[in-house]
Amino acid sequence: MDTSNTDQQTSPSTHWRFAFQKRSETSYLHLLELSPHDSGPMALRKLRAEHERIARSTSCSMCGSSGIFWDPVIEVALLSENSTTDLEAQKGPCVVLVSDRRRDHELTAAFRDPSVLSGAESFVQRNERFAARSLASGFQDGRQVIFIRNELTWLGIWTIVLVGTIFCISVGAVVGVLTKRVDLGVGVTSSLATLVTCVEAFAFWLYK
Repeated sequence: MDTSNTDQQTSPSTHWRFAFQKRSETSYLHLLELSPHDSGPMALRKLRAEHERIARSTSCSMCGSSGIFWDPVIEVALLSENSTTDLEAQKGPCVVLVSDRRRDHELTAAFRDPSVLSGAESFVQRNERFAARSLASGFQDGRQVIFIRNELTWLGIWTIVLVGTIFCISVGAVVGVLTKRVDLGVGVTSSLATLVTCVEAFAFWLYK
């Protein structure tokens, strides 16, 4: 008698923790229900679907952005020791503090293309570090969480640079024409270019 299907139906589900930020930069913890028998691609597809569902229903900090200007990035983070309540017992998402965020290149690649995990066996069981459990058993044990963010693509970066350059030149040209002073137009362009460069540098540091 083949009991594999029966085992999959009777096996208790597990819940992975994942978090991302809203526009207020506050991190919210969510739970993803998985079957212990889910393959790597299936688990990542479920994560992507849940993330997209939440992004559509909430105001997230770039969490719903995608396409040619943004790429999703998976980081492995630790729930702060100040988030010591029974988070999983709460209904719905809850505010948490995270620390020690580190980019996970393997999970990032799998989140963008789940098929790269086609050969991964027992994927859910081998990543129990993300499973919801009591947080009272130690700092790192049971505290790891998937943190999802977005970063600018190179196309996005160059688009921002191009738009900023066109803006500076246009304003400088308008000022020069209206005042009939080329030197004033050049001065305005230079001043705006400095300001725009600072803003762009901050944006690149924040989202790249």
